[in-house]
Amino acid sequence: MKQRIISGAVIAVVTIAAVLLSGYFFDAVMILLAFQACREVIMVRKNEKFSYPLFGLMFISLMIMIFLSDYRNYVIILLPVILGGIAVFDEKLSFEHVGLIYFLTGLIGYGLSFMRMLEYYDMFLLGALFVVCYLTDTFAYFTGMKFGKHKLNERISPKKTIEGSVVGWIIGSVCTFIWCFVFNLLNPGMIVCCIVLPVVSQIGDLIFSMIKRHFDIKDFSNFIPGHGGILDRYDSILTTAVVFGVIFMLFV
Repeated sequence: MKQRIISGAVIAVVTIAAVLLSGYFFDAVMILLAFQACREVIMVRKNEKFSYPLFGLMFISLMIMIFLSDYRNYVIILLPVILGGIAVFDEKLSFEHVGLIYFLTGLIGYGLSFMRMLEYYDMFLLGALFVVCYLTDTFAYFTGMKFGKHKLNERISPKKTIEGSVVGWIIGSVCTFIWCFVFNLLNPGMIVCCIVLPVVSQIGDLIFSMIKRHFDIKDFSNFIPGHGGILDRYDSILTTAVVFGVIFMLFV
């Protein structure tokens, strides 16, 4: 527990520093997140040799999506053809791993790209993303532990409860609304975000839990002591950033 608290504090400091300092420091953090996320995706299949070509392909794809956002849709269009071509000539590469790489390249790429977009427009918009994800997750977890009686989805995540999920949604929505009010961010789009994003945050958590259960792994890596990997810590943030970015672009 002590190790988890220390690691959490370090993550919080780096996150706050990245948002406040922005610029090159923020971009450096984006690159680090993308690099480690790629490693975790490529290593998700146990007892399989690390594939440097697949890692390079995924990392370059993420760099284009994050820093050359005008071309990110072309990456998603072309990637199935490239991955399919690799799979045809690499008999050790399973179709499910190809599908996972494509799926997570899109999710991680759009998530980090939209996080960068939110930071560019207003650092408090990016702050709203962290507020909704962290508070929803925290209150859902502790409420579920204390008062949870009905399982939310026992097949994927046995510890999550409906009671915890509802309280997490309420607290996440209210606190995000207060954040937006204090920093003068309220508009129709942000009101929609306050309602929808706490739900998306919990769905994101379940999506990555489903992936881990499918590949029979406890954590994506041990990159963050006490927390697991980057994808264990940023699962809900990446998923929520995608929906946040879409809503923002629709209402901006």
